[in-house]
Amino acid sequence: MRHRGGNCRAYAAEGASVVCAARSRDEVERTVEGISGLAVVCAVTDHSAVKRMYAAAIERFGGLDIVVANEGGNLDRARVDEGETEGWVATIELNLIGAFYTMREAVPHLKERGAGKIISVRRCQMTGMSKDVLQAERALV
Repeated sequence: MRHRGGNCRAYAAEGASVVCAARSRDEVERTVEGISGLAVVCAVTDHSAVKRMYAAAIERFGGLDIVVANEGGNLDRARVDEGETEGWVATIELNLIGAFYTMREAVPHLKERGAGKIISVRRCQMTGMSKDVLQAERALV
């Protein structure tokens, strides 16, 4: 498994209070290792989990200023004409529905603070089936 979390570590290095979220406890705990960040296990395709992630952030830090929406990927790793339907649906859920939940649930907290930013990070190295997902995703963001 490739280690991620560069955004969390970079913001923490600049003095930000960060909440790092990932689907697995191991991944998110490795991400916050060595920084003062809150580790939250969160599958962005689970609307309730996204709400809990923001609630934990607000409880710990008192507000929300910046969201880096960095979810995404190709869960099937196949071209549209070669992939399985389940892989396509899972990829759509992660890239579109997950991004929607992440952004939608952030907006009320950002409005409450009077300002804020949502930075949407998309992966452009996708090929085959994922290019179709990327095109659909652009309609969302």
